Amino acid sequence: MGMNIGFHGYEPAFQSGQMMTSAGGSRHLTTTISEFTRLGHQVFWFGEGSNNTTKSANVSDVKLMDVIFLYWRWAMPEYLDRQKAYTRQMEIIKMTTASKTPVIVHDQDHKIDKKTKEFLIMMNVTLTEPSLFPRTGYSSLMYPSDRPLTSKYNPHSRFGLCYVGNNYERYDQTKRYLADARIAAIFYGNWLIKSDFRESPDQVKSDFPNVTFQGRLEADQVINCLRHATATIHLAKSSYNETGFITARWAEAASAACPAFVPKEFKFIDGYSNVGIVENASDVIRFLDVLDSLKDPNLGKSIVEWQRDFVNQYSKPDAWIEIAQKVQANQTVIGEDDDE
Repeated sequence: MGMNIGFHGYEPAFQSGQMMTSAGGSRHLTTTISEFTRLGHQVFWFGEGSNNTTKSANVSDVKLMDVIFLYWRWAMPEYLDRQKAYTRQMEIIKMTTASKTPVIVHDQDHKIDKKTKEFLIMMNVTLTEPSLFPRTGYSSLMYPSDRPLTSKYNPHSRFGLCYVGNNYERYDQTKRYLADARIAAIFYGNWLIKSDFRESPDQVKSDFPNVTFQGRLEADQVINCLRHATATIHLAKSSYNETGFITARWAEAASAACPAFVPKEFKFIDGYSNVGIVENASDVIRFLDVLDSLKDPNLGKSIVEWQRDFVNQYSKPDAWIEIAQKVQANQTVIGEDDDE
């Protein structure tokens, strides 16, 4: 028998594929919803915007749901639209106290602090994150992907290193790996957009004289850009590295057949190939030289193949179906609490 599945988040959701964000977009959301729908479940959208695969829902509809997924939003009073999403999210959580509707909160940015975590656990919320080694109290729930993994690796007509991502909490790592005059790189993202919350455009240009900054990129255009790049790199903030946090960029690079370097500090699974693991800018330069010169024609193909194997294994929507069924059946999926 099908379930009523609720979703809430901010991207703003279904429109983000056409928005100039350079963020991960919402394809993983539409992939998940499509799979629930295919299996005969009714899907309801509690956020703003919609498409023809969901039914619109209000906070008062919480009681009608069997399970609700919340893509975690944190308080951002300086951004009215995001704060609105945060407020609505918290209203949904509080409504579940009376309705006893199971809630799964997906912390896709590592923005839940200790106090908030304690509150959510008190509210019997199941906490998840897209990490190989989730933090205590969280379950692993990877971004699903339905992107084709069939494009052949073609080392010709590629223009250098391409990094798609915004300047959030990974500036020092970016400097360590990419701030070298010998690396020809193109960045897509908010790097030269002035903000009180990150480095100034002048500082960014000074630290990265080797980079061509192209501004934000539509999520739907990411794969096309990566398809023409010699390589990309999976940069990440510290907590992502510590937990093996897999962003949507992994599936995009695999689909584009773009070799993706992985920083050595990123915690990964034993047994997977170490081809493409980099420790510093010199490693990046060395790999790029081999890829560009075709000194080893199998290097790029090897990197693409092992990362495709990984994405194929870990980026399926099955886990989302399984966890929804477990919490709906009142099975505990929350890990132990911290000793902090």
